[in-house]
Amino acid sequence: MEIGSWKISKHWQDVAQGESQQEIISLMAQASSPLILTAFTLLDANWWSNGNQLRARCYATDIHSDEFQVHTDTWSDSYLYQAVVSWLAIPSTPYGILAGTCSVEPHEARGGKKHRKATRIAFQQAFYKPPKVFLCLNSLDLGGTWGIETRAENITRSGFDAVFESKGSSCLHAAGASWLVYDTSLEGITSGIIDVHEDTSLQKSWAGEVKFKKPFQAPPRIFHGIRRIVASAESNLRISAEILEGSVTTDGFGWKIEGWDDSRNHGIQVAWLAVGDNMIQVLDD
Repeated sequence: MEIGSWKISKHWQDVAQGESQQEIISLMAQASSPLILTAFTLLDANWWSNGNQLRARCYATDIHSDEFQVHTDTWSDSYLYQAVVSWLAIPSTPYGILAGTCSVEPHEARGGKKHRKATRIAFQQAFYKPPKVFLCLNSLDLGGTWGIETRAENITRSGFDAVFESKGSSCLHAAGASWLVYDTSLEGITSGIIDVHEDTSLQKSWAGEVKFKKPFQAPPRIFHGIRRIVASAESNLRISAEILEGSVTTDGFGWKIEGWDDSRNHGIQVAWLAVGDNMIQVLDD
């Protein structure tokens, strides 16, 4: 089981309209092709497209036991100036863990009111009790103002609803997410949410620390991704969600969320998943 990140290589001034970028990522050789989850941890996209459309997605293709290709796309008249993609490679048959991707395309979406769309994720096999769900965005297509959230609802032993909801007067055209569910009795894996809101001082950065409910035997690896965005569409969307280098210990980790230049982020949520070496060994075995 591996966790890593990839940053698009082009300088922002060289990025073209509607451009896709990709790169081959090497893995430690596994017995079979793993499942790859992707999530955005940094986005810098233009605001002046027709209808203030915000378009971005990340995903993996050509997945083999020792490598895969990671992609970022934008389309039509949009520009994706910068992006960082967090990725998680999971063995094909992990014990007590299921994972995948999902998407919605609510073509009837209209701006000016909240729009909610859900898709039911049915598990291949039922858990002993409702599992814990990790969920984060890997695709978004918004117009008007920029506001979207994904979350899990109606979690049962056999499945959950992946909900995508617009915020404010945002027009939600389509969205997608990466998801992972795990048995709550498993040792060495836990997850949570980081939630920040802008205050009246026009704050552009936030920092803090997550404390694990139960310490790990050794510092775990952290997979994370943006889960909620509420931002002004009057300037570029600029969001970075970072796990601070060297901050991960057996007890927790440090994080920083920020915007820059003239961007205005009113509310950001980041989902995180911590996986210990003992769990990684179980999955790899």
